[in-house]
Amino acid sequence: MTTPPSGGAFADVSGLVARFAELRARGEAADGMVSVTLDGTGGITDLVIAPKAMRLAAEDLALAIREAFDAARAGVQAELQAAPPPSAVPADLKATLEEMGFQAQRRLDEILSLASDVAARTRPGAR
Repeated sequence: MTTPPSGGAFADVSGLVARFAELRARGEAADGMVSVTLDGTGGITDLVIAPKAMRLAAEDLALAIREAFDAARAGVQAELQAAPPPSAVPADLKATLEEMGFQAQRRLDEILSLASDVAARTRPGAR
């Protein structure tokens, strides 16, 4: 592994990446029964589903998770927009950030699928 250069634009990008990693925003849904915490890259750092939420229909639970995720994402975006922009950002940073967003969406889709499966299995009469 090579050591990246220091100073200049790289230092600005390193600081920006560190800020993304440290930033946290939390979103809630279903009267607080579902909460999602994201970091600045869109990665899920915490997902809490109250036991009572497992009684929701699978579609309602999936919707609550999406709503909590969207609220957390809006919080992250607001925090990032409030931050002063770095003095220089390489052109490929946008592509990197978009890829991070796509990865976060894929992770959310996986979590929603698992939550739906769990909800379906815990309903009375489920096999």
